[in-house]
Amino acid sequence: MVLSPGGVDTEGMQGDGAVSLIRSLIVMLGVIATAGALLLISARRSYPRDVATAIASEAPTARN
Repeated sequence: MVLSPGGVDTEGMQGDGAVSLIRSLIVMLGVIATAGALLLISARRSYPRDVATAIASEAPTARN
């Protein structure tokens, strides 16, 4: 498979393809950053309750 024919200017063949790829990459990185931020916010709210629940459920089953 030939990606660019011989003798053709490869820089001229690209057009806006590279720019569009970079823009879509930036958009996807923004989506990932937003999802990560939402996950951190959710985890910070529920973590103390989860830890308290784990400690409370461990107390009756703990053997000394």
